[in-house]
Amino acid sequence: MTDTAQTTALAQAAPKSVFADLASFEAAQRMMKPLATSDLVPDQYKNNIGNCLIAYEMAQRNGSSVLSTMQSMYIVNGRPSWSASYLIACINASGKFSPLRYRQIGNPADDSKGIVAWAVDASGETLESPAVTLQMARKEGWFDKRGSKWQTMPDLMLRYRAATLFARLYCPEISLGMVTAEEAEDMGPAPASSRFRRSEVTIEEGDTREKAAPAPDFSEQDWSAALNEVGKWQLASKADQNFPTMPLVQVRQRVTELGGGPDPEWIKANWGRIAGGEK
Repeated sequence: MTDTAQTTALAQAAPKSVFADLASFEAAQRMMKPLATSDLVPDQYKNNIGNCLIAYEMAQRNGSSVLSTMQSMYIVNGRPSWSASYLIACINASGKFSPLRYRQIGNPADDSKGIVAWAVDASGETLESPAVTLQMARKEGWFDKRGSKWQTMPDLMLRYRAATLFARLYCPEISLGMVTAEEAEDMGPAPASSRFRRSEVTIEEGDTREKAAPAPDFSEQDWSAALNEVGKWQLASKADQNFPTMPLVQVRQRVTELGGGPDPEWIKANWGRIAGGEK
């Protein structure tokens, strides 16, 4: 098979995004309505079509069921996150590696104790994650946070973090750029969760200044409504081949990183920074 034929086959096999066109978007909304009214879905998806659509998009991309994705995706400190156990399950089910295994390193009696996650790929090569040690956890500030599971379940947390680093290096397409819930807890609240940047015009001085204005904690409904508008805007802009699009879950993450909030107009005005990866 030629390279062109292989590329075409891969493109045809790739799942179609719910935001690919208006028909896909409307069909996905109809499919998600029954899930949004179900008592079996987590609370963040109940009566929230926007969140259900994001979960459906993520399920399409990683090849899992929608319900499984909903049960394994959390909002931690304002960040959409996977559970580490789900990420490990996705690695093991990908067929790209042997089941993930762990090798203990260092002295079990002190902070040099650590874990390396490893697996064998299809070519027979053994792939290893960077070592994760208790010393690293202390230096990064993960260990001493109030309520940290590093203090009560260090062996489990070492394995979770090593598996996460393995995924970052060898199969980033599985995590889709998202952190795990355990990582999000270790990182603490996102800086933008307590502020929303906006431009204010001072008429007396005749200038425009960028000021950091305090904002309330945004609800899931706020984000759902804003991302729904952004999704429609992306669809309407797809005729422009130079227009950069991105999954809504990544839009939310980038907006949060940039100090924004669920304001569609702010998102549109700053789209170059959001989609272009600028600081």
